Amino acid sequence: MKLASQLFRNNMKRVVKMSFEEQRAFYQNLARPNPFPSQVLESWLEIEGLRACWFTPARTSSNGTLLYWHGGGYCICSIDTHKELIARIAQASGCRTLAVDYRLAPEHPFPCAVEDAEKVMNYLWRTGHAPENTVVAGDSAGGNLALVSILKAIAEKQPVPAACVGISPWVDLASKRKSHAENADFDYVGPQFDAGWRQAYVNSDEAKKPYVSPIYGDFDQFPPLLLQAGGAETLRDDIAELAKRATAAGADVQYQEWEGMIHVWHFLATLVPASKEAIAEIGHFVKAHTSSGSHT
Repeated sequence: MKLASQLFRNNMKRVVKMSFEEQRAFYQNLARPNPFPSQVLESWLEIEGLRACWFTPARTSSNGTLLYWHGGGYCICSIDTHKELIARIAQASGCRTLAVDYRLAPEHPFPCAVEDAEKVMNYLWRTGHAPENTVVAGDSAGGNLALVSILKAIAEKQPVPAACVGISPWVDLASKRKSHAENADFDYVGPQFDAGWRQAYVNSDEAKKPYVSPIYGDFDQFPPLLLQAGGAETLRDDIAELAKRATAAGADVQYQEWEGMIHVWHFLATLVPASKEAIAEIGHFVKAHTSSGSHT
């Protein structure tokens, strides 16, 4: 893990000096050689003007639907950069999994991504995917978007998904807890890079809005929630605090902290056993909240 973390940190030292356009190209190129599970099929489409893809395991074990939002600080990355991870989660859950390229900042700052998430969820309900049989998940900024989209649906009395998964979710854009400094020399997501994303996505006076930082949201009607955090990641304490607040509000929360792991260590599934184990835990959680049986 130390070697992987150092490689990621070295990349970040280069990336932080780049423009957002250069950052996107860098990660797009980096993603190309990644292995892709052959047992998962891709089907590309367009939803509300947004590029999207269904990831369908060759052997589905659920009638449920998984909606997945990729990370990247709301400024970079795409389905392409995350397709190996998405495919592995689809395979672990046995569900057809929909991933969508939402609009990115700084060209499209808050609330553009939140509006896109709302459109996509409405598309799912409109096309016969039952909310009570759908789980929403995401990593980092995508985990933020998963949480925010459900908070918004609850507040507006719209259909609410059956459950939610946050993988190293970026839950508080307004403050930094102890782990930001404590793990800064080990995790690859540093404060200077975090600040660059935040400033591009949202004005500082909006950072404590629940639809920007879900840690400030009302979780009393929230569906079952799985939160996974790396013990060595900068966001660890933020995620743990959200788990604490959501539990206090009455939500059914599973908080899993993986010792020694960095931000979204799930990307290292070909190298690190804990990555495969964390993905397997996500699969178990999704299966528990979606219908079993062959997909039709």
